[in-house]
Amino acid sequence: MKIEEWFKGDLYYDEAGAMIFVEKEDGHCQLVLDVRGYGALCKEFHEEDAAAFQDEIGEFVVEAIKEKLIREKIKKGE
Repeated sequence: MKIEEWFKGDLYYDEAGAMIFVEKEDGHCQLVLDVRGYGALCKEFHEEDAAAFQDEIGEFVVEAIKEKLIREKIKKGE
């Protein structure tokens, strides 16, 4: 299986669990990764700001993966 095939489906960030998932064709959600670092971020930010920044990181990673998948499709002429 290729990465592009595995990521087929809706890729999203779940703020409640600070996790990134891909929704598979059969309807189940597959965990891609946990967005970690809240404890360390609390040393740099107030708690509310640390949580918000962690969410920004999660959304950033989702967008980066989506952009990479699009670039790969274009590269392959799809």
